[in-house]
Amino acid sequence: MTGGVVAPRIDFAGFAPASPAEALAAGVQPGLRPLPEAPAGSVAAAAVAPAPEAVAAVPAGLAAPLAAPAVAPAPAVPAKAPPRFVGGALRFMEVPLRYPVEFDGITYEAIPLRRPSAAEVRAYFEALASIGPEEWLHFPIYQHADGTPIPPEVIEHLDPDDFDAVQEASADFLCARLRRLQEASRESSTPLTSADTGPTSSK
Repeated sequence: MTGGVVAPRIDFAGFAPASPAEALAAGVQPGLRPLPEAPAGSVAAAAVAPAPEAVAAVPAGLAAPLAAPAVAPAPAVPAKAPPRFVGGALRFMEVPLRYPVEFDGITYEAIPLRRPSAAEVRAYFEALASIGPEEWLHFPIYQHADGTPIPPEVIEHLDPDDFDAVQEASADFLCARLRRLQEASRESSTPLTSADTGPTSSK
């Protein structure tokens, strides 16, 4: 036959199964036994001998690991500031006491008054519905600027003159709903709290 290359005959009997350890020692792919040595540069030698870099890069029986794609961290969502009142009428003041009161290790030289929010008024009416007929519940206005309430024991222990001064000032911090409740309490002659029966301001 002319114009072509005659392929050498390969004895496939030499490709008997081999263990991974044998294959690694022989420097060939697992599962194949090496053929008898062929002359250097022959087709048979090139077909059987594996590439040296392939054996070094991937150990027998293991696949090359794939690099995980980089994932950018999710941006942090800033926390929203709570709503606050801006401008408008006065919502906080302190009434100085002529006769300071000490209670639970704290000396009160003034009584703070703070106009409540709608949520605080709603919570007050819910609490009012749960108390007994002989219990008192102060209006939610005797509070520091941060909403911390003044203990009711302090209000009850004020000097009468200081007590009247606080009631006079507190009228400006009652919402319409609390003022109506105050008026109803006066008409029934059964005050809801000992500190909520002062005069109502016309403001």
